[in-house]
Amino acid sequence: MSTSTPTTTSTSTPTPTPTPTAGVPTTAELAGPLAVALATADERLIDLLADDVVLRASGRSPWSGHYAGKDAVVTYLFAIGIAFPETTTEILDTLVSPTRIAFLLRLRLERDGHAVEDESLWTMTFDAAGKIADWELNDLDQYAMDDFFNHFPEPAPGKG
Repeated sequence: MSTSTPTTTSTSTPTPTPTPTAGVPTTAELAGPLAVALATADERLIDLLADDVVLRASGRSPWSGHYAGKDAVVTYLFAIGIAFPETTTEILDTLVSPTRIAFLLRLRLERDGHAVEDESLWTMTFDAAGKIADWELNDLDQYAMDDFFNHFPEPAPGKG
């Protein structure tokens, strides 16, 4: 009877940790203030957006889609805030890597007798200047969110 030692091979290459840039906050330093800005709809969030930021909102409603550029993203965020002023955002958990911050959050939206509550994962990737270059909004119960948003079919401005 022969015995063999199991071997393992890895095909993945570890992602290098970016070198911190002088004067640019790390994602760990940004996570707390960013969480507050998201939960309170603080306009200082705009200062954290890169000029060429891309936001992708999941789903199939008129509010979902691809928004490219700071102006388009800001227009979308303000439109959402105006169309759905009864929105509550609660940060449940935060995950931080050298280039990304991911927030697991609970959203509750109400309007005209309709309401939805869902958990979402918002992932932000930061560029070397410490600005949000990529932002993904992913709803965990996409069907419920799409059903809610489809009651309000006004198209979200700024879609690209």
